[in-house]
Amino acid sequence: MRKRQARHQKIASKSRRRRHAPHVLRTSSKRDQPDYGGGLRAYGHGKFNTLLDSHIYDCTNDGSWGEQAGDTETSGHYASVHLGPGAVRQIRAEAKGAGDKLNAAEEHKIRSSHGAICYTNSQGFVDCSYYRTKKAFNQAWDKVEAHVAEYDTGEDY
Repeated sequence: MRKRQARHQKIASKSRRRRHAPHVLRTSSKRDQPDYGGGLRAYGHGKFNTLLDSHIYDCTNDGSWGEQAGDTETSGHYASVHLGPGAVRQIRAEAKGAGDKLNAAEEHKIRSSHGAICYTNSQGFVDCSYYRTKKAFNQAWDKVEAHVAEYDTGEDY
């Protein structure tokens, strides 16, 4: 009888564990954050969706990675970044400088994307969109330039 009760309790405890979704787990560091779509780690509370977005955004700040357009107070600020296999090493170094290490899914996202466009709104929140092909990336950037041109008054702030 005791074996049956012990077995029943063991089965009940396993089923209780399964009810909890993985996103409910508390983690102690950014490295241990739950996955955010395909192995990309969530940034947590803050201005980015993923840790990869934060590293890509940090790379756009020096201006050497691509073009920039817009103003956060009017149209929003946009920055384009050319990605691909050659960009992994540079973004890996940026992550290391921030005290982080890219995981395999993040490196794959960089390698498999032709480029990304980071959008910063007036509240400082950043959203990065990734494009697998050169054509899709260029079309998206053309739309950004058209959008920014609607708000351009010719004045510098």
